Amino acid sequence: MPTVASYCTTFLKPEMLHIYRQVTGLERHRTFILTKQRQCAEKFPFPDIEVIPPARSHFLRRFHLKYIRCEPPLVYRGEHRTLTRILDRRRPDLLHIYFGHTGVHLLPFLQHHRRLPALVSFHGADVMPRADRPGYLDRLRELLQTVPLVLARSHSLRDRLLDLGCPEAKIRLNRTGIPMDAFPVAADRAFPADGRWHFVQACR
Repeated sequence: MPTVASYCTTFLKPEMLHIYRQVTGLERHRTFILTKQRQCAEKFPFPDIEVIPPARSHFLRRFHLKYIRCEPPLVYRGEHRTLTRILDRRRPDLLHIYFGHTGVHLLPFLQHHRRLPALVSFHGADVMPRADRPGYLDRLRELLQTVPLVLARSHSLRDRLLDLGCPEAKIRLNRTGIPMDAFPVAADRAFPADGRWHFVQACR
């Protein structure tokens, strides 16, 4: 059975139920989690998690990488080496990176390890400019040219990715879905005569 390495920087924040449903819903693939931080373990139990430890980097080496060679944070902080070691040991068939900003962070790794197929899934704000990250959109555009496949949660996200220059052939719609059996009140609802449902959506 093919193996997917699912990279999610924090696994999982309380509001990330949609991510949990996805990683636990795989049927034709097995997956393990790559994360920097484990949260809400009781709410989101998972049997196979690789917590990426903070890399120990010698001060002079870090100084050389950061200021002399002008390497990106992924490299000079040592995360590139640590992630390489984990993936060399686990040997997944695919790397799934959750959220576009995480894909941008991992871009140097993806460009260096092109033999490992990778995809990035976009979920909303990760397609928008980030005031705290100058050049983010430029690196995002570069990411979209680098990975062979991109997942979008909606048509509006798909359109935004197209606006950013992502080739249409790379994009797949990957809807979140709503497990209706988790909302028994819905069973008592009659289908509207005009076919129009009215929803109230609360977001953070």
